[in-house]
Amino acid sequence: MQQCLAQDIGIGNWYSLFPYNTATGAAFGDHKAYGGRYGLLEYNTLTGEYTNYTKVNGLSDVNIVKLAYAEAKKALVITYESSDIDIFQEGIFYNVPDLKNANIAASKKINNVTIINNDAYISSGVGILVVNLDKHEVKATYPMVVAGAQSDVYDVALQNNKIIALTNKGIFKADVNNDFLQNIDNWTLVNPDVYKKILVTSDSVYIANDSIVYSWDGFAGIHFMYQTDLAIKDMLISQNKLNIAVYKSFGKIIQINKDGSGVNEIGGLSPQQLAVDDNDKLWMANTFTGLDKLNNIGDLQNYKIGGPYSLDAFNLRFINNSLFIIGGAVAQNYNFLYKRGGVNKYSNYTWKSYTQWTGYPQMDSIFDILDVEENKITKSIYFASYGGGFLEIDKNGAMTQLARNSVIQSANGDEYAWLVTNLKMDANNNLWATVTGAVNNLMVLKKDGAWQAMQLPNNGESNVWSQIEIDNIGQKWIIKQRNGGLLVYNDNQTIENLNDDRYYLYTSSPNNGNLASNNVRCIAKDNDGKIWVGTDNGISIINCPENALESGGCPAENKIVQYDIAAGKLFQDEYVTTIAVDGANRKWVGSANGVWLLSADAEKIILHFDKNNSPLPTNDINKIAIDPNSGIVYFATQNGVVGYRSTATDGATEIIEPLVYPNPITSDYIGTIAIKGLIENADVRIIDAAGQLVYRTVALGGQAIWNGKTYSGAKPQSGVYYVLATNADGSVTQKTKFVFVH
Repeated sequence: MQQCLAQDIGIGNWYSLFPYNTATGAAFGDHKAYGGRYGLLEYNTLTGEYTNYTKVNGLSDVNIVKLAYAEAKKALVITYESSDIDIFQEGIFYNVPDLKNANIAASKKINNVTIINNDAYISSGVGILVVNLDKHEVKATYPMVVAGAQSDVYDVALQNNKIIALTNKGIFKADVNNDFLQNIDNWTLVNPDVYKKILVTSDSVYIANDSIVYSWDGFAGIHFMYQTDLAIKDMLISQNKLNIAVYKSFGKIIQINKDGSGVNEIGGLSPQQLAVDDNDKLWMANTFTGLDKLNNIGDLQNYKIGGPYSLDAFNLRFINNSLFIIGGAVAQNYNFLYKRGGVNKYSNYTWKSYTQWTGYPQMDSIFDILDVEENKITKSIYFASYGGGFLEIDKNGAMTQLARNSVIQSANGDEYAWLVTNLKMDANNNLWATVTGAVNNLMVLKKDGAWQAMQLPNNGESNVWSQIEIDNIGQKWIIKQRNGGLLVYNDNQTIENLNDDRYYLYTSSPNNGNLASNNVRCIAKDNDGKIWVGTDNGISIINCPENALESGGCPAENKIVQYDIAAGKLFQDEYVTTIAVDGANRKWVGSANGVWLLSADAEKIILHFDKNNSPLPTNDINKIAIDPNSGIVYFATQNGVVGYRSTATDGATEIIEPLVYPNPITSDYIGTIAIKGLIENADVRIIDAAGQLVYRTVALGGQAIWNGKTYSGAKPQSGVYYVLATNADGSVTQKTKFVFVH
């Protein structure tokens, strides 16, 4: 099963592109197995159906810690790294944010969740929270303050109406029916030693510290059972055996008899949390495989849906109807981060991952892949690695590392570092690349397969180059990192002849470019050919890039706008990380404070998304990319990728019959109606069968939107309606029809 298909989502809706091959939480209940980390996966064991949940369709956050299922309440409790809590009950998500929102100095980390008497007991750094699963609220808090100091509660359990709490101050017991457990005086310290896991069965109690499992008589008596050099993550009884999940950099399941005899190890795992199903089979959340079921020894069955290999998303590229999620990264100052997330490609409803673990073992020494480009003629795909140089994957899937040929140079002072930062294909199918730290810091792989080396001016300063943008006359605009400004470079359409090349360095000086800042973070060319420059101090606009190297030049405009009471420079003081341009020439802007959609002239804010008002997993936006055909806008964040279907697409490059979505339009449909495949910025008219005008608008690029109502605010009558679209001078006409059904 694949995740929600982008083409199926309506305008204004979201979908997520998270990996499901990793899990930290597992639970089972009501014939359903659950596993999750960045999203929640539900598998129905009766029907074989999968359902995935993220912030798009119910979850309050990302980064799941633990799960627990209350069978009597048919409620799944979900806890997060942020200390947030969700309850999933009868198909509805309820949020319990009390711990997350608590203004306290102590750590609010959630260590575990346990179902006791149909309530959820949350073990945390601030004690125990008891959550009522009927009212979906915190009914009690036991801070466990010992000698004036806050205790960290690792786990709790119930035995004979006694709550057992494992803390960093020892093991405490209390009567579960005592109404005054907020006071530590109503708890009894029964063992001063520190343990972190407890499992109570009908005839035994097991406790564990980080590496040793004991049986326990409930007081001072403990008996050694098993020791490991790994970290104990969970314990559970299945098939009449004690199953111990252990993991560090690798892991396994230890199965032993209840008396400690008959030790059996199941290796090759990375278990985090265990669950047991109705048939007493063991399920587990595995770090590197996701949700797994242990049918028998040696028979491990994996349950997951399609997705990227990892959460890493430094960059996005949309190339030839395919989305590339690029999983490398560099620090803001362009130091190494050694990310091995590789590249994930989403195309035609399927995922393809390029990593050392997914069929490309030669990538074991390749880290920090920063960009991707495709040769439109040969169909080869090129990767830029900040350390490993160029990689080429031909149309048959064969990978070749191109770092060590005679043209591509390593960085000065590090003969084993080929620091390729950005790739850009020009209109003549020449591949341009920036190479940081090398003397030949600009490379071209020409369409004939030959390499050409160039030297961008360095002036003894930072030789760190990143993004390339190519303007309408073929000039290359290249970011010089570490406060170096923005270089415009013109090869005079003679790549081999370096003697006629010209360049100019834009800086923040009013006499040398007038940028908002020398710290340029991103650039984008809009549909009018203007260059938009994102910096750590807002956005500058180069309105006449073709004149940049001519007499008089083209200084950047630092536009004055008024979005609220006060006017100011465009995004002044905002650290702008990415800019993308949609089919209507509107600007999508990302920063550490979320995403904005600006009008084409940036005079108006149309939308603003952040993690609090949208499914964005975080406010830190690394990159924005747009599918020109569907209008879906993809956001790469530090916590994965999500997509939002916007209202604009690129205009049609040929005359086709427009598509109305949905069609037919039923009486219960309340969303936005889209008409796509239009000539750019077409005049669009909707008329009824009698020729009466129902609605008129102008396309946003190649797509027009309609709320499905007439000018009077009423829904049209049932029947056939017609769309007539023309370009600005009336020389091109498009027609289609659709049906309203009431």
